[in-house]
Amino acid sequence: MKKYASFFGVCFVAMIVAVGCDAGSSKGGVAVLDLDEVASAIGWDAQLNEALKERGQALDQRLSQKKTHFEKLLEDNRTQIGEEPTEEQKQDLVRFQLRANRQLQADLQTSQQQMVQYRAGLVADFRDKLRPVAGELAEAKGLSMVVLKADPVFFVADTADITGEVIAKINEDAALKESLMLSLEDDNG
Repeated sequence: MKKYASFFGVCFVAMIVAVGCDAGSSKGGVAVLDLDEVASAIGWDAQLNEALKERGQALDQRLSQKKTHFEKLLEDNRTQIGEEPTEEQKQDLVRFQLRANRQLQADLQTSQQQMVQYRAGLVADFRDKLRPVAGELAEAKGLSMVVLKADPVFFVADTADITGEVIAKINEDAALKESLMLSLEDDNG
């Protein structure tokens, strides 16, 4: 079933692109936009990488602090038990260490999920801010739809690709460019 859905999805995108290939001469065609190229051209991708790096370092630091805390608790328990622990005390230490390891693994997974969500949020915000710019340029060319360039898009006529125009418009308008860029100072993790 997934195979058919994928096939029909590719066919749909191909149909949209085919309609857009005649975009320069008729109303209602499709424009194509390469978000990766826009992000790279205006430096947004570098800011994204920096923001992700900072967020990752903050999450790593929190995990490291928790690990240090658990290690201290384990050492305190060992000190309290003394040099010759009973079998039950040994088992208690092992159980504590297992619980601590499970907690650290759970915290690591949570951190990874937070990173994925954080990145997705930044990308969604970038797309939302870019949408009116792309729409305005597409409408100016008589096009009624903008699709994002992706692997299923097999061919794009030069007249349908508005990526360069979007980049030029952003670079011409300092306020627009500033609104698209990430504000790393406001992001405290």
